[in-house]
Amino acid sequence: MIKKHIKRRSTDPHRMARIYYIFTIMVFVVINCISLLFVNFVFLNYQENLTLLVRKTLTPVYPASMLLAVIAVSFFLLPFIKRHGLELTESRKKRLLTVPVIVGLFNLTAVLFAFIYAGFFFFVKPEIHTSHMVSYIVTAMLLGFIPTISIMVVLDCAGRFWFVPYFFRSSSLNSFCSIFSFSLRKKSVLLLIVLHILPVAVYISTLFGSVQISSNSKTVTMIIITSVLFFIFSILLLTLFIRQIRIPVLKLARMNQKISRGKYSNKLPISSDDEIAFLTETANDAAVSLHEKELIEDTFGGSVDPKVREFLLKGNLKPEGEQNNATLLVADIHDFRKITSFMEADLVVSYLNCFFDRMSSLVESNGGLINKYVGDALLSVYGTPMVDENHVTRTLETAISMRENLVYLNRELAENNLPALEFGTGIHTGEVVTGNVGSKARMPYTVIGEPVSIVSRMQNLTTMYHVPVLLTGATYDLLENKEAFHIRYIDCVRIPESEEPIRVYELFDSDKEKHKRYKKRYLEDFDEAMAYYQDSEFEKALNKFEYCRKELPWDYISAMYVKRCSKLIEKAPSNWNAVAIINR
Repeated sequence: MIKKHIKRRSTDPHRMARIYYIFTIMVFVVINCISLLFVNFVFLNYQENLTLLVRKTLTPVYPASMLLAVIAVSFFLLPFIKRHGLELTESRKKRLLTVPVIVGLFNLTAVLFAFIYAGFFFFVKPEIHTSHMVSYIVTAMLLGFIPTISIMVVLDCAGRFWFVPYFFRSSSLNSFCSIFSFSLRKKSVLLLIVLHILPVAVYISTLFGSVQISSNSKTVTMIIITSVLFFIFSILLLTLFIRQIRIPVLKLARMNQKISRGKYSNKLPISSDDEIAFLTETANDAAVSLHEKELIEDTFGGSVDPKVREFLLKGNLKPEGEQNNATLLVADIHDFRKITSFMEADLVVSYLNCFFDRMSSLVESNGGLINKYVGDALLSVYGTPMVDENHVTRTLETAISMRENLVYLNRELAENNLPALEFGTGIHTGEVVTGNVGSKARMPYTVIGEPVSIVSRMQNLTTMYHVPVLLTGATYDLLENKEAFHIRYIDCVRIPESEEPIRVYELFDSDKEKHKRYKKRYLEDFDEAMAYYQDSEFEKALNKFEYCRKELPWDYISAMYVKRCSKLIEKAPSNWNAVAIINR
């Protein structure tokens, strides 16, 4: 019921504080009433005149002492009582953590005062046996610990489950440690008192209060020796038990502090099969997992395919650098500056993140690695660091998936009132140098070499040829299952990034279904026209390209070659090699 009330009132911190105050007073009063009844029951076994004296002296003074203790508790919790009270600053909320110990000390002081006050009257009653007076004083003082410990435990449990999590949602509790904190060591002492000291002491004092036993010195000596031995044995046993809990907990705390500073190598040994061992094993696994995540984050800047992750964690990566044959893919948004010129900075970032998030997931699902994000472009690599014989096929499949997902991406952008985008994709395969490159503070895994420049150029050429995906001859030659894709040869170019001419192919699997069907139907005619063009038979090539343009009026490549052939017929070159020179 209290928990439901707390949830219902949790919107007002001052109201929550008053609930905590009322709960504290209720616990204080209820436990002390039960304790008073218990004390009266204990002293029923003593002499009648002693029992009457206890009730006569203790009954009025005990409530008075409790009232003083309640007033003291109220002053201590003053900031939480006022309806429009003090601001609940961190230093004031600190009192909530010390309430169990402080209230327990107030209660212990009040109880001991009541018992000592009642015991004072024994000295003026000669008819009461001395052993009974001593027994009363010892028993009364020990019984004072029972309500005190009960209050501390109940308030600690309530605070732990209901109140402290509410007031310290974003605070570090370790910064509020003090001598009044209810630490594990203090709880161990209370456990020792409840389980061992109180029972043994009450037992001894009760026996000592018996006239028959107290007159027999040997019996008394035997009882005392036996009790002391049992007490020493209990302390040793409890100390060992507490050490088995406290020391591993402290080690786990130190380990967590090191993990927070980025030190993951200190694994704790597991020396048992209990809950502490399970917690230690979980902490060790968490440290390993965090270390692996940080390693991959520092190396690749993000998540990777599970197979690649396993490969990396086995130590197969050579950070000093190596040469690998890999396929690179670059995707770049067309007219990005023009599209985003009217956007605010936050919209530009959201626009880019939508594109990168969707495309990156496609790269990773096909076994690729996002090497870097540069402006509005992403560079991904296949075939390294983990060798993959099908890296060319996977790259082409990724390019097709990107084009197919562009429809859903633009639909998502439209729902957020953002303009649709178009992007070009370039693909190239070659020998690249891979390794960790950077400063001592950060050395991410990257690829460098001529292929990186070539694949970037291929992406740029998509705007010149008005096609979405281009791949080089090096990639096409290594493609084993060519019949599984729709590819046509469209040009041979010389670019500043390469000494040798590069054959350029178009991947049109992602074209509209009608366009793809017509391109496939007239592919032989187009290839025949390209053969005539390469052999400098420009008139035959012109006729074939005009036929293709007639059947494929939306095909920019056919129209481009019609213009080229017309110019070449007017002025044929003397040294023809069918290589277009790209300088821009």
